[in-house]
Amino acid sequence: MVDRAIATTLGLRDQSDEPPIDALLEHLGDLQALLVLDNCDRVLDGVAIVARKLLASDPYLRILATSRQRLGAEGEHVLHV
Repeated sequence: MVDRAIATTLGLRDQSDEPPIDALLEHLGDLQALLVLDNCDRVLDGVAIVARKLLASDPYLRILATSRQRLGAEGEHVLHV
């Protein structure tokens, strides 16, 4: 559901035959972008899975996620506020 929510927020049309993560990967491509995901606590596992897939496919993508817990994604930097 996390990948579908991100795709919808980015204005990507629902492609019933295409998984939302694939649509995101295609849309982001090699864009230099910052994806901000706020309040990830309730969907932490889903955010972590999507973040890993997106970051692995796009070397120029950065994700800023707010949460009370770590995502556990490779290269993650934690800033305590």
